[in-house]
Formats: sequence, C-alpha cells, structure tokens
Amino acid sequence: MPLPQEELTPDYSSQDTAFKYLDGVGNHELKNLLASLFLADPEQSHTASSLARDINEGQGEDLAWEIKPTAVIQFCERSLQPVGAVLKDKAIGASGKEVSAWQANPQNADLKLALAGFLGDWSLRWADLSVQQAYGITSSVSERRSPQVRHGIYSVLLNRDGNTSLLDIANDHGGENDSQYRYLRDHVDALAESGIVTKTSKYRSYDPHVKINDEGYSHIAITLENTIPETQALYKAIGQLGAGNIVTLNQIIDQAQVLDSSIDTIKLRRMLRNGVSTARAYPGLELLDSGIPAYASTHVELKPNTKQPISELTSGVEAILNGQEVRTYIQRAREILYTPDEFAELVTKARFFSPRANSPGKLVLSQQLETIVRGLGDATVEQTRHIFHEKHGRQLSGTSVRAALNTLVGSGALTRQKTAKDPHSHISSSLYSASAQPYKA
Repeated sequence: MPLPQEELTPDYSSQDTAFKYLDGVGNHELKNLLASLFLADPEQSHTASSLARDINEGQGEDLAWEIKPTAVIQFCERSLQPVGAVLKDKAIGASGKEVSAWQANPQNADLKLALAGFLGDWSLRWADLSVQQAYGITSSVSERRSPQVRHGIYSVLLNRDGNTSLLDIANDHGGENDSQYRYLRDHVDALAESGIVTKTSKYRSYDPHVKINDEGYSHIAITLENTIPETQALYKAIGQLGAGNIVTLNQIIDQAQVLDSSIDTIKLRRMLRNGVSTARAYPGLELLDSGIPAYASTHVELKPNTKQPISELTSGVEAILNGQEVRTYIQRAREILYTPDEFAELVTKARFFSPRANSPGKLVLSQQLETIVRGLGDATVEQTRHIFHEKHGRQLSGTSVRAALNTLVGSGALTRQKTAKDPHSHISSSLYSASAQPYKA
C-alpha cells in the first residue's frame, strides 16, 4: 500500500538526490546494503523483520553482525526515510496483523542504486577505509550534513593538490562567516582524527612585532608580586629587553622562559595573543603588525595512504552525477547483494567502524583504557586509542577516548599533564599517567 502520489518527496535534481543519498545512506555500509535491497526490488514492500532476515541470510553461514528488526526500524526511520530513499508503507506481518513497512522511493531510483553499488564496491576495494570514516555521521547542526560538506572539502584538497590552508578550504567552500568557518574547521579536525587528513598548525608563523613603550607594570588593585608567575616573568622580560626597542612576540616569550623556566608558555602566549592589541591589558606594549593569522597557517592535506581512495571516491560520485557508469554500478549493486562473501565483508566493516556497535559500556571502557595507560606508564589520547584498537579490535573516536580518560582523571585513577611541543605554540597536548588509586565507578 504505497503512499498516494501527492505525498511523494519532491522531484529533486540528480545532484540533490545524490547528496541526500550520501547524507542519509551513503555514509554507512549497512545502510547502503539496506538501500540496495529496496532499490533492487522497487515494487516490493519490506517489513523490518523481512529486512533483518535478508541481511542476516545475505551474510552466509557465519554472521558478522546479527541484525535485529529494531535496528532496521531505526535505520529506516532515522536515515533512509528522511532523505527520501524509502517511503513508509503497511504490510501484513507473520502474525496476520498490519505492521509498518517501507518501499523504495521510485524517484531517481537508478541514480541511488548506482551510488549504492559504487560505494559498496569502493568499500570492498579499500579494506582499511570505511565510508563512515570518509563521510562522518548524518546528524548536523548545519543545513548541509556531514557527507555533503566532506565531499566539498575533498574536492578542494584534490583540486589544489597540496599547500592548502584551512582558510583556502573556507573560501572555496562557502565559509564566509565565523560560524561557517568554525563548522568547516570542526570537520577538518574530525577528518584528522579519523586518519583521512593531516592538519599542521604553524603557529610559530604568528610572530608580530611589538614596540616596548613602557617597561612598567600598572594595575589599580593588584601588585606585580601578587600576579601569576607568567605575568611576573613577562614584565621581567620586558624590563630586560628595554623600553624603546622593537621585538617580536616570540622573543618576549623566549626571554620570559629564560628568566623562569617553570612558567606555562602556552598560557603566556594566549595572554599576549589576546591582550597585546588591547591598550588596557598591556598599555606599555604597542602592536606594530598583525603577523600571519593562525587559521591562515593551518596546513591541511590528504594522507599519502588516503589520497588515492578519496580521489576515487570523490570522482566516482561526480561521474555518476554526470550519468557515467550508472548501469555498471547498478549491476555491481546487484552482484554484491547475491555474493555472500562480499555482503558479509560489508556488514563486518559496518560493525567494525560503527561507534555505537563498538561501545563496550562506560565501566568496561574505563577499565580497559586505564589498563592501557598503566601498561604504558603514560600515554596520549592517540596512543591509547591505537593500543585499544590493537587489543580489542574496535575503533573508537578520539573524542570518546579523551572523555573517558578525563573521567578517570576526575576519579583520581589517572593524572593529566598538558604539554606543548613548541613554546611558541598556544596549542597543548595532554599526557595521561597512572596514579596509585584505581578507577571506581
């Protein structure tokens, strides 16, 4: 019982259809397989139970991931249906009662099935990468969801072929205001965390010239002796460098560290970056030039091992948008559905790279991560994440590992020390070490 024609989704252009498919379906191997099941038999209505059975049987004898009907319902209601890949329907279930079902949306069905075939084929050819890594999760605070945004970022990186800054990406990708710039920056950070790109921030390049007009410290309520060590070291450094001289920001920081090696150079750099242009903050210092903005010197590039697969991914989607190889990949989608080894491999990848499927539970995860840090003596988030992957065969995001490690710090099981590789950088990294007290939930 399909929905009446007037309730169908609008007749999108092929590009709009493709990006909607990427946004809601193409970013997950299992959702791609589900879409293929619908699109390969567009006249058939499917219930959650029948789809779960088809996915489990499609894997052959050894199930990589046993899918329950409830999981199918979530995929359909939260991903496939909202982007117009399927339409809500009704069917008679095994009990003889009417149950929810879904049917393929016939609009641009060939294009969507070709995308499903291409993305499945790409994932099978690049065993160490997943469409989940490449495109990210569907949910987004922006009008453009993660997969569409990342497709645009890849296009910029591939077209420029090196020497690309974060500002270049923002300019080429419509990041014309601060909120859009920050949104793109967050995507680049996530891609770096997933191992798709490298992001090198050259904050040493931000080194403006400053004229010392007055060496003296002045505050209406606080004496210099009662300020933090960084402020005391700063004014001692200014005094030694001398009034009337023109120096750079890094020279001031270097001199302060010589005078007091215990100061936090990260904190001092942030203080100067934020306050040197404000006369009330440091009235004796005059900013002569702005230096190179930090975001302009943040270099982004695809990693050597991801450049070829990401290039193929981006160009393949564009080719299908242009009507190329559509029939080839429709046939490929059907082949995957009826080849148990390939079907099972895609389900395995779907589970391996899925954060929710890999979640071991808060208490268990905390204990596993604590064991890793104690075994290493001290570790960064990336080191802990890497060892966790090797030991437990599961991928965890850096965000979830960092959150769990910080919880362990809060409980007293671990300690955390912030360090900077470069005294001229205001970016710090956290090093976690074991304490004598084990974790208690």
